[in-house]
Amino acid sequence: MAQGVLILSGYNIRAVVAFCRWATARGVPFHLVARDPSDPIFLTDYAAQVLLTRDSPKLDLAQVLYWAGLLRTRHGYARVLLLPSTEFLNRFMLAHRAALEQAGCMVPLVDQALYCQLSDKYSFGRLCGEAGIAVPAEYNILPDHFPFVAKPRSYAGIGTRQLKPHLVYGPAERERFLSQEDSADFYYQQYVEGRSLYLLACLPRAGAPVLFSQENLVQQPEGGSVILARADDFHLHADALPYLALLAQAGFHGLIMIEVRRAADGTCYMIEANPRLWGPMQLVVDHPTGIFDAFLADYGFATAAPEPTVATAGTAAVPCYYWSGGLQAGPPSYHNFSAAALAAQQAAIAAYDIFQRHDSMPLYRHEQALS
Repeated sequence: MAQGVLILSGYNIRAVVAFCRWATARGVPFHLVARDPSDPIFLTDYAAQVLLTRDSPKLDLAQVLYWAGLLRTRHGYARVLLLPSTEFLNRFMLAHRAALEQAGCMVPLVDQALYCQLSDKYSFGRLCGEAGIAVPAEYNILPDHFPFVAKPRSYAGIGTRQLKPHLVYGPAERERFLSQEDSADFYYQQYVEGRSLYLLACLPRAGAPVLFSQENLVQQPEGGSVILARADDFHLHADALPYLALLAQAGFHGLIMIEVRRAADGTCYMIEANPRLWGPMQLVVDHPTGIFDAFLADYGFATAAPEPTVATAGTAAVPCYYWSGGLQAGPPSYHNFSAAALAAQQAAIAAYDIFQRHDSMPLYRHEQALS
């Protein structure tokens, strides 16, 4: 049964490019819908896979049904899988699941109630606490001591602005937060210092989980995107087991990233979960981990053995994930790392820049020109 993958580009572009690389190596047919003519995907080799370019950034059901129908007609696909690349898209798919599936689309997500319970920071924190998993201390009122984190209680509805966490280091940040947000939409937690870890997983509907983990070393300011990360063995330790047990008990399947902070005393605190593609996806592709293989196999895709690439040639795994373009956002945050270490190791780290590769050099040069 012929089927393909439909990817909405223009957002979470690092994860989109990583998937395109994986799919190309694995012989998985995929097609892109570009956000607009300035979509970064046009600065990569994967511009050749663009089905069409959107007239408007607004997303509506009729558009998606048209795109899927066009693919099915042109390529003879019985079904089209919608890649869960962003939170906004996932919420959209869940809101229109029945119509999408009736039109031959595959929505690779759990039901809406479970998805929101895991993705919304407040509800997942409550779920973890009930399961005996450590979560940062919560404050009943807006704190006047620092630092702390203000987190949205839930994702803003489709068509409204997405709320994001605020890291509040002092009075100035506290006043800025209050001037920008409605405090009723947020709750407040202790800021946990320590190693920043991601537990990365695909939990198939049948079969054993496929796991990986990474340690985040450099991050954009205000809790932004990861700039530098390396593989870690957190998924092999007992500290990962409660998360896997919780997900299994809840009936979760699919892709998920759980952020964890390991404090100096060894306690692991759950920070948040994202049941979708994560930004530094290239690390799981470069190693490779089998996460995408398991995810696509769950929906009937056959994946061929990958062709050797610069990133995966030989037996040695790529030692790190690096996104130099992320440094443009301002002075980054460091976790178990330092600015001096980044400078000292720059030459070695730069060899693994996500976009400084044969299929995306124009995008790499574009980002460097902006710095």
